[in-house]
Amino acid sequence: MFIFYLFVLIFFFISFTIFFSLNIIFLIKKFRRLKELYFADSGHLLEQLIYFLSIEKRLYSLNAIFALIFGAFGFYAKLGLAGLILGVIIGWMLPASLLQVYRRKRLQKINDQLIIATELIGSGMRAGQTLVQAIESSGEVVTHPISQEIRIIIRQIRMGISVEKALKDFAVRVPLDDIKFTSSSMVISLKTGADLPLMLGKISDTIRERNSIRGKINTLTVQGKTEGFVVGLMPILLGIFMYWRDPEYMSPLLNTFIGNCILGFAVVMEILAFFIIRKIVSIEI
Repeated sequence: MFIFYLFVLIFFFISFTIFFSLNIIFLIKKFRRLKELYFADSGHLLEQLIYFLSIEKRLYSLNAIFALIFGAFGFYAKLGLAGLILGVIIGWMLPASLLQVYRRKRLQKINDQLIIATELIGSGMRAGQTLVQAIESSGEVVTHPISQEIRIIIRQIRMGISVEKALKDFAVRVPLDDIKFTSSSMVISLKTGADLPLMLGKISDTIRERNSIRGKINTLTVQGKTEGFVVGLMPILLGIFMYWRDPEYMSPLLNTFIGNCILGFAVVMEILAFFIIRKIVSIEI
């Protein structure tokens, strides 16, 4: 009888485990689907809003708010005048810095997608499509963010702007060397009547080689970037550790005018060293 109850218990346990696992898998898939729909709807909404939002005024207000918050935090964290000034500087620079990081990632992604886009345009023209039709077809295949730029080009052409002007505007919106090279080559080919599909194939091969060289250089310079980051971070971590271990020992640096001047000078030198090291290890191709 005990064996029977044990068998029933094991059976119900296994059944419950399987049922629970299946429900978890179903909920995960449902959540991923809802997440994809949410990001798709949000991206479409932002695409529509981006044309008339006054970004400059909102960014200025956001900088001021962050400067007040970080400045107050630095002052009330017993860091004195130096904490107030440092907090205001960090708060003012933080929103613009985050936008620069996002912009850099977006430009890098567009540069990576440019090869696929040019190959699709060239394939479409070899299949008998016009340049505008090939550009529009490529925009339906590639993903964000270059698909957004292609849709802007198509909208400009439909509004009566010439193809040459739309391509030049694309190079202005996306200030990348590969984009400028591609748009200029396409404009020259349209004016001279050159073989545009053949030229696009050569452009994609050139961009692919440049990306390969750029990847090798980034691999070789990543050690220098890491060393610069570690060396620049060590004084900050050391100062935080010393303040945590003995606040009275660090108080002259934080609560006196001379100490604040020394701390401010050190912060300025840290920032200059960061940009100098970044300039040294940055190699343009």
